[in-house]
Amino acid sequence: MRVSNGQSNAAAIAAHLDKVARQVRDVLWRMEDPVRGILKDPDLEQELVYFVKQLYTQTMIALDHLGLAGSRADLARAWDSFVKSGLEKVTFYPEPGAVGSEVYDYLDAVIDGLRAIEPRSAEDRDSRPELLQLEKLLNRTAYILQKRSVVPSKEKDVHDVMDEYLEAIYGADYCREFSIPGTVKNFRPDSGIRSLGAVIEFKFAKDPQGLKTATSGLFEDAAGYKASADWKKYYSVIYMTGAHGTAEQLLAAFEQAGMIDWTPILVTGTGARAPKPKRRPTGAKTS
Repeated sequence: MRVSNGQSNAAAIAAHLDKVARQVRDVLWRMEDPVRGILKDPDLEQELVYFVKQLYTQTMIALDHLGLAGSRADLARAWDSFVKSGLEKVTFYPEPGAVGSEVYDYLDAVIDGLRAIEPRSAEDRDSRPELLQLEKLLNRTAYILQKRSVVPSKEKDVHDVMDEYLEAIYGADYCREFSIPGTVKNFRPDSGIRSLGAVIEFKFAKDPQGLKTATSGLFEDAAGYKASADWKKYYSVIYMTGAHGTAEQLLAAFEQAGMIDWTPILVTGTGARAPKPKRRPTGAKTS
């Protein structure tokens, strides 16, 4: 990729494009089928085409703004080929067990090229693939609970299963029960991965009000602590028992609240009613 001008804001543009790309990744994750590999859903295919087109348009504008005429022409030619073969076309890759899209992979490579225009720290370069892998694992939360035959009724049910799963993958690098110093009080996240500097919070939403409550709790947590040298990336995994909200709505709410270091992950699965507290027999004595 050759550069003629506009290098000063290439990384910022790439960061914006990645937010749009995240919407494509979200659709691809939702197209994963535990049985057949790819979920055949016309609505998801239509959603995928919509976000891919949006990503293409914004990437073309970015290349034009940066004066990358050659790269823009290459992308236009590749796009014509993808349109002819079908923008909704996807492929299932048994390893690592994910649904992929050739047109998305091409656009993602272009965005990655924009990031390369400006040098990044070694830490950023090294951690990004691992963070994306962690994000993919967290997006499979509902599937993991289903495979464990767990129907959650509360946040702890989700947290316990994912604790066991992530600890099996990351070993001693996975930690629980730690705190991050705050301006008002210390922040005690659910878990984290030391080498990635990544914090993970789990929430449970059984209805739309539960989603609002979970989101508000995350906002309060984010407002109560200051930046940490050890923990720089924050993931909030909200398990919903129904379609109580969308990833786009949640992402917009996080950005509006200034939670730029947080990545919201919304997953949908089955849920059970929380057990009612046991009643004491009539006339039972209290100590």
